[in-house]
Amino acid sequence: MSGATVDNVIGIYGSGTAFGFALQTGNRRCDAHLDLTDLHSDLSSVIETIQTGLRSLADKAKVDIAFLEDVPTYLGLSGINSLQDAETVKSGLSLKHAVVEDDRRSVVTGALGTENGSVVSIGTGSFVSRQINGEARLIGGYGTVLGNEASGSWLGKKLLERVLHCEDGLVKSSAIIRNTWETFDGAPDKLMDFAQSASPGEFATFAPAITDAAHKEDPNARYLMRLGTAYIKRSLETLEYRPGEVICLIGEFAEEYAALLPKPISEGLRRPKGTPLDGAIQLAQKLSSAGLGSSGSSNSV
Repeated sequence: MSGATVDNVIGIYGSGTAFGFALQTGNRRCDAHLDLTDLHSDLSSVIETIQTGLRSLADKAKVDIAFLEDVPTYLGLSGINSLQDAETVKSGLSLKHAVVEDDRRSVVTGALGTENGSVVSIGTGSFVSRQINGEARLIGGYGTVLGNEASGSWLGKKLLERVLHCEDGLVKSSAIIRNTWETFDGAPDKLMDFAQSASPGEFATFAPAITDAAHKEDPNARYLMRLGTAYIKRSLETLEYRPGEVICLIGEFAEEYAALLPKPISEGLRRPKGTPLDGAIQLAQKLSSAGLGSSGSSNSV
């Protein structure tokens, strides 16, 4: 690799609402950050954002952009759901030695490093993972249509379902239902039109109202939060979590669920060691040590 050595690696993390870029050169690290539009909707815009971020990173690090193109790079990106997605992103970049995956391994590695433990990520989307001896098993992360249980987008979707169930007389109404119904002028067609085209972020806009209503003892809001909590608990049990193990509960809605988890789980809660961007750097270092660069391969998990 001309101009680059194994001491140089790049980590890139994209959450769907922001991107982080980091160049590690020996003991020196340079970071750049960008806000962006919804990652889930358009891979071409993701490629453009990465290119912009790399230029910003090169400027901050005071290196030529061509230098970065030769550096082993790990990209953990929300919304990468297939090998084809990963290849589309990689082929649109000038990075010669890159691995593209979804964001989950970056999150887990950033939170735990090499330590054994579990990660519960609850933001606009969600997933649960347990890492033992460096190997992470993953549950969830399948997107808003078929997954994202307990997440902000899932809570929003479930609330809209609940609104319609109340309208049909299947369950009793409450303040959160009435307030949401007023948002759509009490018109089922307006609610359904919104739901058919809403992005994960748009569904998630209802989540803060749900958590607020749950604090006020609203029965429907509390029901939805209990459903989310049960999913987290069931996922950890499926991963064979053992009381006393470290759990990192992260994401925008982590704090809301922390207070609802049973004591054997909540007693294990710890702050993450680092960020997903830290995790991307660690994974880039691991890949570089393993010889990334000869093939420039790309993968998605």
